[in-house]
Amino acid sequence: MTLTAHVPAGAYSSPQPANPSPFYTLGARLVDLGTALQNERSTIDDLVRLASACGMDLRIKMVEDCSRADEA
Repeated sequence: MTLTAHVPAGAYSSPQPANPSPFYTLGARLVDLGTALQNERSTIDDLVRLASACGMDLRIKMVEDCSRADEA
């Protein structure tokens, strides 16, 4: 069974000031993305959405671990 957690936007950030600057907003979004990357329960969809909010295009590729094949 796979467990996933829905991570709403801003779930990890502190309260915003009344008039945040664009840099403050971007910094808060980057903190949210970094926290989600460290959370093992974050889904790929969560990470893609948070990266998109930072203006990034997150692409994840799965590859086979060839080093284990060499050990056998």
